[in-house]
Amino acid sequence: MNDTIIQEIQDKYNEFSSSERELADFFLHNREKIDFSAQNIAKMNYVSEATVSRFSQRLGYQGYREFIFVYERFLDQEEIKFDLLTQNVLFTYKDLLNQTYSLIDEEQIRRIVLMLNNSNYVYIYGKGNSGLCAREFKMRFMRLGLHVESVVDTHLMKMNSVLMDPKSVVIAISMSGQNLVQYLEKAKERGAKTIMITALPSDKMFEVCDEVLVSASIEGLDVGNVISPQFPALVLMDIIYSHFLNKGFAKKQKLLEDTLTYIKE
Repeated sequence: MNDTIIQEIQDKYNEFSSSERELADFFLHNREKIDFSAQNIAKMNYVSEATVSRFSQRLGYQGYREFIFVYERFLDQEEIKFDLLTQNVLFTYKDLLNQTYSLIDEEQIRRIVLMLNNSNYVYIYGKGNSGLCAREFKMRFMRLGLHVESVVDTHLMKMNSVLMDPKSVVIAISMSGQNLVQYLEKAKERGAKTIMITALPSDKMFEVCDEVLVSASIEGLDVGNVISPQFPALVLMDIIYSHFLNKGFAKKQKLLEDTLTYIKE
């Protein structure tokens, strides 16, 4: 019955008088626990207490007290649903972190950091949500003195990939693993180091890339559709960032402090 009270109000809405519709609108949109006495509800909605009683009876209740008893139970149920949704989201993030912990290879992270330290230029490829990660990667690592550029347009990826040399590193971010391997392949032919960050690695990636960094996947999780698709890639970025900062810490920390100070000025 708690689940249907809103539907009951909606079904009867066209049968209500104008004053009863004022009450209907209130109960349809309210989700707060307040003083639900007939006197207070009538005052809040500028109707009479008789209208409050009549409204309840039109919905099939003996009176307002029976109606408000069911309505308050509905609000309790809504609070429980909210709590469960919050818990599900937090548990999902926890699951993603656990996946990352099981997938991470410290030696691989060190190899990637070495590539970055030995590079003249680093290019981060990404489209859509992965493009947002590419921009974040650029903003964070350039503060540590890395010559890095984000490339989020496929036309520019094509042109950029043929301009690589052995001192270049290309990192492609694609959670689905689609459509970016071809650009890494061309960069590899030019001698560049190539890295793929993905949740769905393929045999082709391992052929083309020096490193395939596998991220956690949000697919199959209970509330995966409400989890930011960038989250797994951003976690890996933070890990790489931490190792990169630690390699030559004093110099990079000074650069970081200088850039942050200048930004604040």
